[in-house]
Amino acid sequence: MITGGTTGIGFAIARRLAEEAADVALVSERSAEEIDQAAQAIKALSTAAQRVAGYRCDVRHRADTKSIAEEVIDQFGRIDILINNAGVYTLDAQCEAEESAFKTMVDVNVHGTYNMILAVLPAMKRKVSGCIVNISSAAAVRGAGGHACYGATKAAILAITHALPQELKGMGIRVTAIGPGAVRTDMTAAVHTPQSVLMEQTRASVGALYPSPDPSGEFILDPVNIANIAFWLCTDQSWGVNGTMILADHGLSNSWSALPAGIKSIT
Repeated sequence: MITGGTTGIGFAIARRLAEEAADVALVSERSAEEIDQAAQAIKALSTAAQRVAGYRCDVRHRADTKSIAEEVIDQFGRIDILINNAGVYTLDAQCEAEESAFKTMVDVNVHGTYNMILAVLPAMKRKVSGCIVNISSAAAVRGAGGHACYGATKAAILAITHALPQELKGMGIRVTAIGPGAVRTDMTAAVHTPQSVLMEQTRASVGALYPSPDPSGEFILDPVNIANIAFWLCTDQSWGVNGTMILADHGLSNSWSALPAGIKSIT
């Protein structure tokens, strides 16, 4: 079960799991047509795909997430994996983000993550097994200019990841997180495209201090890079990894600088 599964990181994770013959439930607040198109695309791209179904849900509302989890269980029989990927992002230069933007980030990123966890836990507890992977951010552990609001929501997700294993001892349920840095998706295109002003300035200010291991000199990952980590966290190969976050940011969390002057809020 993958939230925000129709595009970007969520879609890449869904495709990766489908390639390993997993049944996949895509959850998104996008239109029914877009959700169905994503499900059909995964079936077409993944030769080993089994059942792939889409579900429309606004993760901000607990009643909706509970209902969707029950619907998925009715169709698939169980939920073994939850990928909490649904999220929104607004660059908040000089803490000038509109109140509505801050509220939306809190509602989707924090409440949405927690609501989905609450929705799947009963089924996982009954099976005494389960894997929950939360998509946090490198901004959760290192201050980054323009990310005060966003980083706060992602830090909350990390705190949830740290705490839940203490409450789920003996239940066979692992809770982990991934902290991506810059990832090339539609949501971050205005900031993280190689041609953007912000990326050019980031490359100039950070690159000299911490050269990218990427031969191209880029600091951006592709969604498939995150999908590979998520898949590993869902397998027994990562047994023992619990209550922690894997950073995937080319080491930039050690060298981020303040947002360059003159860059205002970008959504």
